[in-house]
Amino acid sequence: MRRRMFVVCLGLGAVLAGVVEAISADPQAIRWVESSGEAFRQARDTGRPVLVYIASPGCGYCRKMERETWSDPAVAAQVERGFIPLKVDGLRHPEWLDRYRLEGLPALLVLSPTGETVLRVQGYQSSRRMLGHLEQALDGTTRKSGR
Repeated sequence: MRRRMFVVCLGLGAVLAGVVEAISADPQAIRWVESSGEAFRQARDTGRPVLVYIASPGCGYCRKMERETWSDPAVAAQVERGFIPLKVDGLRHPEWLDRYRLEGLPALLVLSPTGETVLRVQGYQSSRRMLGHLEQALDGTTRKSGR
């Protein structure tokens, strides 16, 4: 009887571990590409624009945006549907800041598959504002926004 109970507990533990893993895995999470070469290759292959998120691990507003904006299921779905998402560490790759004349982090660029700027946004963006920016970028509207 004890052996049977032990086996049942092991089985329940395995099931519970699978449930916990499934709950903690976020199906809405954005799958960021970390190589600009790969992002633009995918953009050319699919015709979708590249969404470039420039951040830094030490940036408080970057962390807030990752926690509140990029994790929003509506934002993540829009990004996955319409863009090739590229995440760039602005401290490791300051050339992005220089090239696009960005003055701070976080920053967001939407670039056509050929590299033309479609959208340029600096500073923290709420989910609601981000959805508006993404829609404008998909409509092809060129827009530049500050903080």
